[in-house]
Amino acid sequence: MNLRPTFLPLVLLLAGCTSTLPTQSKFFTDWPAGMSPTEIGARVADNFITRTLEVDQGKRPYVIYPEVINWYGALEVAKLSRNAELRQRLIAKFDPLLTPEGAKKISPDAHVDFRVFGGVPLELYLQTKDEKYLTIGKGLADKQWAAPTPDGVTREARYWVDDIYMISLVQVQAFRATHDPKYLDHAAATLDIAPRYAAAATLAQRPQDIRISHACATRVDDLTVAAGHHHRKQRPQV
Repeated sequence: MNLRPTFLPLVLLLAGCTSTLPTQSKFFTDWPAGMSPTEIGARVADNFITRTLEVDQGKRPYVIYPEVINWYGALEVAKLSRNAELRQRLIAKFDPLLTPEGAKKISPDAHVDFRVFGGVPLELYLQTKDEKYLTIGKGLADKQWAAPTPDGVTREARYWVDDIYMISLVQVQAFRATHDPKYLDHAAATLDIAPRYAAAATLAQRPQDIRISHACATRVDDLTVAAGHHHRKQRPQV
């Protein structure tokens, strides 16, 4: 079976269902052998770990966002399943990027696709409390908002639907790591402009993006609540 790393969001969703459904429900607890979210998550994470990063294959100049999202998802699997061995393997995959040569594989470009990389070292910091990871992740989160637009949004916003997730991921992670509410304000500002994403999708005749923007906006709002932000402004309905 070819287990693609892109299944990780689904695995995490199922894991969340397992923890939130009433205890009497068996739909998300009575799994066939080898098919629980914990087992599948570990296999998909292992699939990611054993893959060579595309930058090391010479396909790209930097680590790219699909790998970042899979990395973050794998770390979440390790945390939720309390799999210390899996976490150590994910750390070992990251640590070569801490060298001077490895650091060149982290893009300095002011672009959503590259800033999202910060979510991984921030998660590593949350799980290990090692300051070297915080420095990298917080640095990328801060640079993303170094020169915002007059309405308080990062200039990296392209009004593509995936921005809603990728911008908010690194900013919410920075809040979780530092407890500085400014990062949640950044994520909330991204949510505030969600109607523009839907409008842009309408103009471009991308109805699938309109549907996804509803889901992403809801997920970002959930993240701000989960992170403990209790002073959000009234959000526009998307």
